[in-house]
Amino acid sequence: MNAEEIGAWEPFLKRIALFSGLSTADIARIAQRLQPLSLPRGSTLFSQGDDSDSLYIVTSGQVRLLQMVRGVESVMALLGRGEMLGEGGILTGEPRTCTVKLATTCEFLKLPRNDFEEVLRSMGAYLDQRGMTDVLVLEVPDGFVVQGLAHVGASSSTWSESMGQIEKETMTFADEDIAVFMD
Repeated sequence: MNAEEIGAWEPFLKRIALFSGLSTADIARIAQRLQPLSLPRGSTLFSQGDDSDSLYIVTSGQVRLLQMVRGVESVMALLGRGEMLGEGGILTGEPRTCTVKLATTCEFLKLPRNDFEEVLRSMGAYLDQRGMTDVLVLEVPDGFVVQGLAHVGASSSTWSESMGQIEKETMTFADEDIAVFMD
């Protein structure tokens, strides 16, 4: 996206939970990586079991989330403008858990996995400095909870539980804290 397009998309992106606490500069960094995608009604965005290669933000139209259970395809949800798709697989590395079919012609903003991981690597460098391994990141309202194992003597956290030579650490980050990792 160019600078003019980024400015036009900023208010929309700030309404997306994952980006809501980010500064204008951070939104611009992410927006530069977003790729517009248009697909006609009836298309399949991705299928259950596919590799999780990107996350998508619906900018117009409606999609159906379908899941195959015991040979029967069931509609799990109907999503539209402002909804995010595929972030779970990007975070976990697991294959897609559902199929997404377009109920209408749709427009998306696509963030490829490698671009999303670049943001996470910035955060990972911070966790490495704290000596944390086996990290689990959970999205909660207005932020994230990070839990991992740290070597004894690593800096203190909001909560820790002794486990011999290592400690389990839990840290909470507000959405605005995540912006620090993107610099």
